[in-house]
Amino acid sequence: MSFCNKTAAVLTAAVCLLGTILALEESLSSFRKNQQEGGNPVVKWEKHISQLAKFLPDAIDIGYLSELNYLEARDREFKFIEVDSIGRYYILQYALAPRRVFYSTAYPQVISIFSKSTPVSRQEKRIEEEGLHLVVDIGQGVALYKRQ
Repeated sequence: MSFCNKTAAVLTAAVCLLGTILALEESLSSFRKNQQEGGNPVVKWEKHISQLAKFLPDAIDIGYLSELNYLEARDREFKFIEVDSIGRYYILQYALAPRRVFYSTAYPQVISIFSKSTPVSRQEKRIEEEGLHLVVDIGQGVALYKRQ
């Protein structure tokens, strides 16, 4: 390997290492900021979602609606935003136990959680298509609907 090739390899490795260090520093900074603002973001999200419990009986099956059409997407590789949607679904199930939450809108009551990146017009269209009427909106894209 010539001197130029070795120099190029070392410089490339150094740039990659520097990029990794900067990315780690940014992640650590974000983590520290979260800790200062009240802790674990999953716990904060769980507490937010659990506000819906007071509007629901303990023994009930509930539907779930998001920007992801799970039945169409489950047989292919998920996109990043879809993974986030599925994560919110799992946290919802945990936060509202013993109630059962299903990734379907075929239930009398449906909880919707849309990400900030989902246009409001798209959210409204999905809700209208499903024939749902708002019961309560607790903010951050989370709302409880019922069928009429």
